[in-house]
Amino acid sequence: MKILELGRRSVEWAARQLESDSGLSKAEAVRVQAILDAVQKDGDKAVGEWSKKIDGIRLRPNEIEVPRATWEKAAAKLESKTRRALKWAVERIREFHLKGVPGNAMWKDGDSHYGKMFLPLRRVGIYVPGGKNGYPSTVMMTAVPAKI
Repeated sequence: MKILELGRRSVEWAARQLESDSGLSKAEAVRVQAILDAVQKDGDKAVGEWSKKIDGIRLRPNEIEVPRATWEKAAAKLESKTRRALKWAVERIREFHLKGVPGNAMWKDGDSHYGKMFLPLRRVGIYVPGGKNGYPSTVMMTAVPAKI
């Protein structure tokens, strides 16, 4: 975690510091921004187009989210030992991330009220690479913290 001490510096200075530390090359940052802009503008259609460009698979908007019945059917096929291991891992990840949640706080300064709140996300989109192997850890390590 990068901690910035503002002191007398401006919020704009802090924003520039955070933006400049993405870890991406200039070319990567431009490509990522193009993807974000396209998805913001065209939604699921853009996700399908970019999946074709990047992964070689065109997803139609109705194929982006795995239907609940599909993943429930797949989960029902798991061996009980595997199911227990996955549930154990999810619980450990949840416990770990719960310990790192900062507290909510509210302040009053004269007539001004301000504060901070940390809320779980209702819904998230997660990219889970396919290929020859399935990695449930990718789902667990992205979905579980989002719900905290």
